[in-house]
Amino acid sequence: MLPYQVEYLGYLITVEGSRPLPEKIEVINNYKMPDTIHELRTFLGMINFYRRYLENAAKTQAPLHDLLKGSKKKDRRKVPWTESTIKNFEQCKSDLTKAALLSFPKSGLSLSLCADASDFAIGSVFQQYVDKSLEANSILFKEA
Repeated sequence: MLPYQVEYLGYLITVEGSRPLPEKIEVINNYKMPDTIHELRTFLGMINFYRRYLENAAKTQAPLHDLLKGSKKKDRRKVPWTESTIKNFEQCKSDLTKAALLSFPKSGLSLSLCADASDFAIGSVFQQYVDKSLEANSILFKEA
């Protein structure tokens, strides 16, 4: 008999779909506010591993990526936090705790691609109707 769920490469895979591993979510959720640019870059790398599960990831992370502009890879300068960027940092962690379950596409059902764009970001959701409700198969957000 096959297991109901397996952990694979940082993901929890079930018969319904995939989502981030709960213990990885906990590690990121407990990540302290970065002091240096290098620490912020590390945090953004961790959160971006699960980007496809996060709504509005590009919009929420954009101000944090702006803090990295002009910096070197292992830059030890202090992060110039503002009230707004602190809020974005906390929002990134909060969004991960609400990460979407991404369903596996089901054969024989119609697929739908919804896309939207603004001056700041683009986003799309690949989804299909299952039992009269939409299930997301893939989510993509990218800063423009």
